[in-house]
Amino acid sequence: MRVQIKYPAYNSRRYGKPWGALVKFEGAKPVYDFSAGAYLGDDRGGVVYIKCEPGDIVASGQRDHRGGHTSNDLYIVQQDGNLLEVDKVQAFEHWEGRQKEQELPLAKYSTDELIMELRRRGVEINNPA
Repeated sequence: MRVQIKYPAYNSRRYGKPWGALVKFEGAKPVYDFSAGAYLGDDRGGVVYIKCEPGDIVASGQRDHRGGHTSNDLYIVQQDGNLLEVDKVQAFEHWEGRQKEQELPLAKYSTDELIMELRRRGVEINNPA
């Protein structure tokens, strides 16, 4: 999937080129993968494209060279490709939740449900003590 974020025209003497990235966390620190994003356009406007999957956290922004309002916006990619803007805390909590789901993908199933599925697939199971 690829999401896009549009940017209007900007003063290139004041603002840098818009950027996009895929975001992961190391501890509570966000880590940006800028290779997942690209800006197509110039100071007359354009679009940031970010390669991602639903549930990923992405970021986009633009540097203010004069030290004013440098933007760094975080989003959670929804199933339909829409972007839900979140703050750093929400992004971190979402990241932690996804990591727990990936660690224990079968945690939501009971032992009996797992045994029934294995039997349905023809696997011999001795009843656990």
